[in-house]
Amino acid sequence: MIAPKLESLANKHGDALKVIKIDTDEAPEAAQEHGITALPTVVLFKDGKELGRFMGVRNEAQMQQFLDEY
Repeated sequence: MIAPKLESLANKHGDALKVIKIDTDEAPEAAQEHGITALPTVVLFKDGKELGRFMGVRNEAQMQQFLDEY
């Protein structure tokens, strides 16, 4: 699963990275609001603005590379 990898990255980045998970079955309006059409989807926000996103499973190194782009 992707969640443990995201938690590991959040722990490494401290206060600079906060992971929020949304259960799309419980909150379909949140998925619709953010254009989530596939799972898993990771959306990166800064100051309330979307910086980037990816869909599908990635390993921790790939997710770190994604973060490094921003």
